[in-house]
Amino acid sequence: MAYKIMLVAAEASGDVLGANLAKALKDRLGDQVRFVGVGGPRMAEMGIHSPFDIAELSILGVVEGIKAYKRVKQRVADTAALAEREKPDAVILIDSWGFTIRSAKAIRKVLPQAALIKYVGPQVWASRPGRAKTLANAVDHLLALYPMDAPWFERAGLSTTVVGSSALHIDMSDADGDLFRSQRGIAADAPLLLVMPGSRPKEIERMTPVYEKTVQNLK
Repeated sequence: MAYKIMLVAAEASGDVLGANLAKALKDRLGDQVRFVGVGGPRMAEMGIHSPFDIAELSILGVVEGIKAYKRVKQRVADTAALAEREKPDAVILIDSWGFTIRSAKAIRKVLPQAALIKYVGPQVWASRPGRAKTLANAVDHLLALYPMDAPWFERAGLSTTVVGSSALHIDMSDADGDLFRSQRGIAADAPLLLVMPGSRPKEIERMTPVYEKTVQNLK
């Protein structure tokens, strides 16, 4: 029996997660699985061609979200239309809370028989815990990154599987710390701070000055 899986990612980090998930499923199931969906260049490399450019969904903040409301609404409709046309066995909605929760509800209406799975839950342990119940009412299962996530969603009635963060499984065995330092003129005993402002263009634009000021203060 062959399975058709629809993957939905709306930003660069989700595109990477989607591509890695597709590869893992392909390695395990071979010709028994095929994919359709919404994503970026990494998912396209796996043969998943998006009906629109997800770059236009890279939104940060309330004001930007209000300005993009009509565009997002149209892309949610496009995503639901893709699901209705392709009729996948399961839909995996990756991160991007605002877009994927709307897509989940829209897909449920046009394709009630498909299993809806959320990959990466909202950080309800940090803020807005009510989202756990909202998600439980919208999807059938959650693939969570960390063990601490599970109890929050299970209490809301959503079955959860902890799959771990792919960032913690990157093979660093070939990394050469001494070479990295010598190429940049960094002393062997000097402390290093890695600064990562984010993956969304607006996120990087807004947060980089804050990080720069923080680094200056630390120095």
